[in-house]
Amino acid sequence: MRDKLPQSHSIYVREHPSQLYSSNRGHLGRSQTIYHVIRSMRGVELADNEEVSSASLIRNAAITATITGTAALEAALIGKSALIFGHSWFSGCPNIADFSNVASFEDLLRQETADADTVMAYLKQRFVDFTFPGYQNPSQTGLYPGLADDETYQRAELDGALHSVSTDLIAHLKQRTAISS
Repeated sequence: MRDKLPQSHSIYVREHPSQLYSSNRGHLGRSQTIYHVIRSMRGVELADNEEVSSASLIRNAAITATITGTAALEAALIGKSALIFGHSWFSGCPNIADFSNVASFEDLLRQETADADTVMAYLKQRFVDFTFPGYQNPSQTGLYPGLADDETYQRAELDGALHSVSTDLIAHLKQRTAISS
């Protein structure tokens, strides 16, 4: 990013809070070398998570960049430009650009942003198109007593799962079969 962004723009790196949990100091945590590298880069600052909130950085940033994190979504919802480097469930959201599709940062900086209502409309449509009711695991049934036994809920859960399998999974399998043939 430093090579692509104009030198007049500073980059502030804020670590995801989960990387700072003491329980992640082993295989889940980052090597201290990465922080030394970040600190050594010209025009790049490592933000102190305890002193600088992600909301403050997002609010004051020209662009919020993340691999696939919700910081991009937070920026989009307040009418700010964001950039993602990977694929996320909110890819294609107004105000969020995919790094592989950005011709230049100057173009991204000049791009007009959508308002919160437009972003919310996109997210609501994603919800309608790609979700169905269901429990992630049986332990969650205790969070909503009686819902798992409700016939209307059970029908919606079954219909959603069947629709997902019959459209998304089968289409994916057909595509993979065509590619490997």
